[in-house]
Amino acid sequence: ATLVRDFGDVRDLLRALWLSRECSERLMDVLTGYGELWCAMLLEAYMSSTIQIQQTAMLDARNVLCISHGETGIQVDWDMSQGKLEEALRRMLDVEVIVI
Repeated sequence: ATLVRDFGDVRDLLRALWLSRECSERLMDVLTGYGELWCAMLLEAYMSSTIQIQQTAMLDARNVLCISHGETGIQVDWDMSQGKLEEALRRMLDVEVIVI
C-alpha cells in the first residue's frame, strides 16, 4: 500500500515537472527522498526475510529529524531530534536491527 501510494505521488510530481519544464531544488529533494525511503524499506525487507535476524524494523528519519529553514539554509534542531529518536527507540526495545 505504501509503495502504491508513493508511486502515485511520484507520478504526480513527474507530471508537474513535465508540465512546468522546470525542476526546482525542492522537487529534486522530494524525489530523492522517495528513493532513500525505498532503499531503506528494501533493506529492511531483505534482512527480515533472508538473514537470521528475527526482529527488524524501519525507522523513517522524517519522524525523528526536526529541521527548520533559517537564513543560512536548513537547520537541524539536535535536542528535539535526539528526544524524538530516544522515544522511537524505546518503542523498539525488542528489535535487533533498525534500518534508518
